[in-house]
Amino acid sequence: MKMFFENSREIGKKDTVLVFTYEGFDFKTLPTKMEFMRTYGTALYFSELKNPLYLPSDKEADLIVVPLKNGDVIELETIRSASAQAARVAMQHKNSAIKIVLPEIDNFSREELAVSITEGVTLGGYVFNRYKSGDDDTATSLESCTFLGETGEYKEKVLNTALVCNNSNLCRDMVNSGTEEVNPDSIEKAATVIAKIKNMSMRVLNEKKLISKKMNLICAVGRAGRYRPRILELKYKGGKSSDKWIAFVGKGVTFDTGGLDVKPAAGMLDMRYDMAGAASVLYAIKSIAELKLPVNVYAVIPLVENAVDSQSYKPGDVFVSYSGKSVHVQNTDAEGRLILADAVTYAEKDLKADYIIDMATLTGACSIALGSEYAALVTYDDKLKDALVSSSIKTGEKLWQLPINKAYEKLIKSDIADIANISADRKAGTIVGAAFIKQFVDKSRWAHIDIASTAWADNAGAMYGKYSTGYGVRLLTDFASGPLL
Repeated sequence: MKMFFENSREIGKKDTVLVFTYEGFDFKTLPTKMEFMRTYGTALYFSELKNPLYLPSDKEADLIVVPLKNGDVIELETIRSASAQAARVAMQHKNSAIKIVLPEIDNFSREELAVSITEGVTLGGYVFNRYKSGDDDTATSLESCTFLGETGEYKEKVLNTALVCNNSNLCRDMVNSGTEEVNPDSIEKAATVIAKIKNMSMRVLNEKKLISKKMNLICAVGRAGRYRPRILELKYKGGKSSDKWIAFVGKGVTFDTGGLDVKPAAGMLDMRYDMAGAASVLYAIKSIAELKLPVNVYAVIPLVENAVDSQSYKPGDVFVSYSGKSVHVQNTDAEGRLILADAVTYAEKDLKADYIIDMATLTGACSIALGSEYAALVTYDDKLKDALVSSSIKTGEKLWQLPINKAYEKLIKSDIADIANISADRKAGTIVGAAFIKQFVDKSRWAHIDIASTAWADNAGAMYGKYSTGYGVRLLTDFASGPLL
């Protein structure tokens, strides 16, 4: 999506223009080419609208009337969601470009409104039709958006917002694509291109290197896969050498059969999205580098397929992790925490990261607990929690903190090893998964974000269509742009 600004409010007959309606809006302030709205657009006429309304015209510009209603209060999230819905209405009518009359709403600056609208139209204007034939009647992609009557004093902020949202959409492309196209090999190739951005570099720990470093957990999970296990380490040095380092660690299971504890067919259908954490941290560090943020960041991405063949690791196996702690595998479908264990140990032990934030589609229990509105946040660090929640409020990528303490950590004690990869019962599944990962972080400031509930949408919502949401790219980028604790 490309963003443009026009000082003029002139519109043509072939244009499609978004007009936001709300209590107190004066329709007579609209451009002269909107005679229908100027003449008949009373507040009463449009007061009952609940969804964007497309008004075609043979003589004037086509209009999309976008109602801003959320009880008695209009919030930036309301504007963001309404803009996303309007973008999809535009695409359904085969529009690849839209123009916008920026609303005037008390308590919000024009920059805040423009940024929220940019987020909405860029994320809402996304369509995944890679596998559709050319004659299929699918929605047109939204390619450009122009703000009318704006001098562009906040242009840089809008363009930066669009940049991050476009990277969120690239993340969605990666997650939505089939495993023949997206696998450890192809993700490494994509990361290699990203690593060419200024101040970035990349290192690959291939299977041979993983074995030599005794990263036995990731090797065990990935040894049955067609594509060999590996860890990608992307490094962006935008700050000073003396500055602290953040490590974003993303779960990259490019397909999850469940291993020998095989999933039922219905539970396996969408398991290409089990690498959504990996995709989100990859495009977050891309965003951070392209924005030239003055911060030092690693993206640590463990990549495997959790497949089934004669080499599959087995329930009851015990492996010694990179940290030296032994793990009793009680279920091969709890594989994400195993690869993250070696990855977070690497982030702390080898990279000396001051902050470690892991992001993973870790547990089905997260969706049971939180539905699709919130991702789960688990951490012992209240200040780190506050910073992440602040970013979640700002971006609309919502977080809800779940508790953790030593009592939860005791649930994964094993009779024959240091710890087990699941607890004896199914209670507190999301917290137990986080408690497992915490065993492999010693001194770094750590937070775990379970995005199983938010990375994938089974049904279209206000902000997103079906399937990948790109959750996490905007959240982590915003976190990195704030002051470190």
